[in-house]
Amino acid sequence: MLDICFNESTGGNLIAIKYELDNPIKTDGVLPIDLQFNYGLLYGDIYETQANFEARLQKSFFNNISERKLNSWCNQKLKSIRSALSKMDKHLKKGEDIRLWLDNSATDRCGLYWLCDYVKCYDCKVSIIVCPGIELSSIDNTITEKMKWAAFSNISYMATFVETAKELSKAEIYLYSEIWQKLVKENVPLRVLIDNKIISTTEDFFDRAILSYISNEPKPQVTIIGDFLVDWYCVDYGFVSERIEHLLEQGYVEIVEDKVNNEGSYVVRTLRLVEN
Repeated sequence: MLDICFNESTGGNLIAIKYELDNPIKTDGVLPIDLQFNYGLLYGDIYETQANFEARLQKSFFNNISERKLNSWCNQKLKSIRSALSKMDKHLKKGEDIRLWLDNSATDRCGLYWLCDYVKCYDCKVSIIVCPGIELSSIDNTITEKMKWAAFSNISYMATFVETAKELSKAEIYLYSEIWQKLVKENVPLRVLIDNKIISTTEDFFDRAILSYISNEPKPQVTIIGDFLVDWYCVDYGFVSERIEHLLEQGYVEIVEDKVNNEGSYVVRTLRLVEN
């Protein structure tokens, strides 16, 4: 059994479950595949596109980065993705089963569809464990909302959900593969999860929501993005950063202060709405 997830943080929790608990889950390995297919075009080399996102994300953090440095980040990301795929291939060729840990997000739903398309020709079983959306505290037994596996701090509680794993039928795997192929054919910049269904839409879908987190009073960009992602866990920092750049270009938002930190590299930017 190979445990797979679509981000490094969830992978960290799964590794902790494997090695730190008195009764660890039975697994042949934990493999985070850091892919975010909810945004970006799906034609061409989709893994190279994912790697380019990493370079664009770093560019939003740092000032005056050289193209050489950006290319280095991109190459490291691409190498990491291809290494993870190579490891998964080895397990699949042995006929090992897959257990997939999914968040309730467009990112992971698109990842599920991609994975089913990827493994449909292999003789393996695929099971999914969907984040329940709540976590039981290990301290006082209170319940809090947690929409991502990565947000779980009580790994013992997280481990109990192994028992809820649902094995996908071959029909389900082929259905999800067909949905993936449909998304590739549509090839639009953004995919969102609405009423438990992935919808292809335009990249400005969240712009109005992002603007609601920016006021007439100056506010650090990192705070704006952080506050947005607390409520809108369906996208990531890089995507929101890119949309803010677009809103700046369109004149909806203005920069109050744009400087770098004491090391002269990290961007510290303050924004506010443009007054009409």
